[in-house]
Amino acid sequence: MFYGDLNLERPEGAAALYRRLRVAADTVCSPVDSTQPDWLKRFEGCMRKSIADALRRSTTGPDGYYQSKNPGRALPPVVTAKN
Repeated sequence: MFYGDLNLERPEGAAALYRRLRVAADTVCSPVDSTQPDWLKRFEGCMRKSIADALRRSTTGPDGYYQSKNPGRALPPVVTAKN
């Protein structure tokens, strides 16, 4: 993961990591076919899941920061690809 330059013990470091994860998730979840009726729901779900998966894979993931941005939402379960 790409956060060795951040101090995740500080809110600024956790926020910076979260921003990086959002950019990466946007890349993974786009492009979106906006002609589909539920495109926004699927895109937002993909974003949440991608960020949550990345946080779980980090050794010191700022789960609290995710929760502050997604109140009342539990982190989605991690799904791994089958070989």
